[in-house]
Amino acid sequence: GGTTPTQSQSTEPSPSASDDDAEKEVDLPSADAKAMRLGGPASLASDVEGAESDGGVYVANLNQPGASVTWTVNGIPEDGLYTLFTTYSAAGEDQSMTLTVNGKEFGSKLNLGNFAQAKDG
Repeated sequence: GGTTPTQSQSTEPSPSASDDDAEKEVDLPSADAKAMRLGGPASLASDVEGAESDGGVYVANLNQPGASVTWTVNGIPEDGLYTLFTTYSAAGEDQSMTLTVNGKEFGSKLNLGNFAQAKDG
């Protein structure tokens, strides 16, 4: 049968380190699964006990062809290098996902490992 990975999903961008110690630290935007636009077979789910996302709601079916997650981050103070942190745990075999930023594919794939050692299915 088909598989639905066990996962939790959240994102939190962070600026790269700066040599300017005088810069003020700011709270950076974050997005949770419920605030994202899902495409293809991606869907919200909450049936996995212990999912770390807000309210236990996470994105399911990201292992299916055509699945996508899109979100917009507003209020970035300036152009520059930023670090994107994601949390997602796949069930069964480790997986990876293409990351696209502003319509351009990022150079390396996101690692969707089975960090919880969850069985497939």
